[in-house]
Amino acid sequence: MRIAFLGPCHPFRGGIAHFAEQLAKEFLSKDIEIRMFNFIHQYPALIFPASGQYATTQEDLPFPQERVLTPYNPLTWKFTCKRIDRFAPNILILSYWLPIFAPVYLWILAHLRHTKVFLLAHNLDFHERWPLADCLSKKLIHKVDKVIVLSAKSAGDLLTLNPESGQSKLIRGFHPIFTDYQNIGRTHEREEFTLLFFGLVKEYKGLDILLKALPMVKNVLPKIKLIIAGDVYGKKDQYQQIISEHNLEEHLEIHFRYIENDEVPGFFERAEVCVLPYR
Repeated sequence: MRIAFLGPCHPFRGGIAHFAEQLAKEFLSKDIEIRMFNFIHQYPALIFPASGQYATTQEDLPFPQERVLTPYNPLTWKFTCKRIDRFAPNILILSYWLPIFAPVYLWILAHLRHTKVFLLAHNLDFHERWPLADCLSKKLIHKVDKVIVLSAKSAGDLLTLNPESGQSKLIRGFHPIFTDYQNIGRTHEREEFTLLFFGLVKEYKGLDILLKALPMVKNVLPKIKLIIAGDVYGKKDQYQQIISEHNLEEHLEIHFRYIENDEVPGFFERAEVCVLPYR
């Protein structure tokens, strides 16, 4: 049995890459042959105005990977097909979380030799508005054999997008706990009255909402502390302005940067509450 992945893994940052790596490791533990067909570049800098897309730490993955695809460069698409065909997987798993990847995936599916294709759909109802998002997702869903979703919400989105065949294609999963963080070992003690906002800071994540609410919280809990840990997508100015207007500096610990994997447990160990004020 051979399973191939198409999508980002190390050295790309973020949860999508990390999820694919962990899933591949689980397959590997079942004596399944794995090959990761990784991206060369993931996004053009224009649509990813954060500090970078690559991890700074080294990681040795226990399965082979090839960096073959730049989704926005059609010159890499044919080569990607050739490499996947050469591996001849029984199943190809496509990591899907933004509709901008649908065109390249549709082209590749049209030019691959016969293999079952599973769409690993992290999102089908996207956090931000994208032109033709539903149309592109519908076309991609139509072309794949199965769609793996990680929540009841995503299962419902699949059935809304594809009421005719969505149920027959659905593989209902869940987002697992990443046990590799537990292997790092405890490094910090829990800190009283400490909140945590964690992850890439984008508009829909609602950090501004949390900062504007913090003065009300500190009126009741004067010892309250908020740790902000995550790279900022765009400019920090709006957040710095709210902090200054409400005199929040002494209640904040700010890490406006990408948090490497080995740092992640420490932030969660220290906090009593993780706050997710999403729009």
